[in-house]
Amino acid sequence: MQCIGFGLLFLFLTRLLIKSDKTYHYFLIASLIVVTAISPLLWKIEFSKYLPIAIANYFNRINGSLFPIFPWLNFLLAGGIFAKYFVEAREQNEEEKFISKVAIAGLITLLFWSFFYSGLFSKTLTSILPNPVFYLERLGYIFVLFYFCWLVDKKFDVKKSFVLDASRESLLVYWLHLIIIYGVFWSGKSLASRIGMTMNVIEATGATIMLIALMILAAKLWGWVKKKYPMYFPIFVKVAAAVMVILFFIS
Repeated sequence: MQCIGFGLLFLFLTRLLIKSDKTYHYFLIASLIVVTAISPLLWKIEFSKYLPIAIANYFNRINGSLFPIFPWLNFLLAGGIFAKYFVEAREQNEEEKFISKVAIAGLITLLFWSFFYSGLFSKTLTSILPNPVFYLERLGYIFVLFYFCWLVDKKFDVKKSFVLDASRESLLVYWLHLIIIYGVFWSGKSLASRIGMTMNVIEATGATIMLIALMILAAKLWGWVKKKYPMYFPIFVKVAAAVMVILFFIS
């Protein structure tokens, strides 16, 4: 959540400072390259020696951060870059052609990931953390999934689909599923630490389906509350946020 918040703030503030669309686009590309290049270096630094632990956790995972800015900020930067080309393709009536190229690029990056870790490359390269190929692999998955989502949107009427409930409440879904997996509620441990790597493929698939179903139900319920009680909903959100902040500092 902190990484997303920082990333959106970074995109917003730099957009205010950089007036030219072209300059801003090149700035995002340069930022993506810089973040990719310096992330392996920053992961070796113990920032808690120089900064408060709450701030040090933004830079790497040494002190337990799951999604530090480096390299995860890259996904927001890539989103900003991708949006420009997608909008241009749509305006030029070349959306389908653009999406097809995106899918092919995603498949190529996934294949390169497999080839990179096949043992043909030196361990000096494959042992780099966070590895640029790690980023490309996950970006490849996003491209391929985006392609399939685009196909579904084109071929089916999703205006009343349950998918829209989850998309409208994506922030809630993102926060809630992390709390369920990594929240320390089970005798001082999280579900992730209690279960560990003990599940087989069938068990992991079943657990994933259950979690997805739970998130969809939570999104539908949250959306229903917002529509049913529009006058009281803002008050409820403020009270809930205040309680979370208090629990954060006293726990």
